[in-house]
Amino acid sequence: MKALVTGGTGFIGRRLVRQLVAQYGVDAVACLVKPPVTPLEAAALDAFRGQGLQLIEGELMARPVAAQPPPAVDVVFHLAANIDTDAPLEALRVNHEGTDRLLEWLSVVSRGTRIVYA
Repeated sequence: MKALVTGGTGFIGRRLVRQLVAQYGVDAVACLVKPPVTPLEAAALDAFRGQGLQLIEGELMARPVAAQPPPAVDVVFHLAANIDTDAPLEALRVNHEGTDRLLEWLSVVSRGTRIVYA
């Protein structure tokens, strides 16, 4: 199994990535990442680099989401989101528009891919 995780440096994502690596190995996990915002995200990103995880730098509001093509994967765990319910609507656009753009980017390799959106 090969998985792509968005939001891998977040609270849930860090734990999911750890479990996926433990169960399937480091070569089975890729993470779409953006520059870290918090110290916890930075630490997670450093840990991912140290493990040798495939890191794809990207931005959900960009078109395409990443400069490199998406990896062929069996499952996508889409955990990236702005969870600040007090944020202005503009800041929350990433939740729906970013998801649309992620799916657009993945469209060339996603036939038959399971997508878990949380």
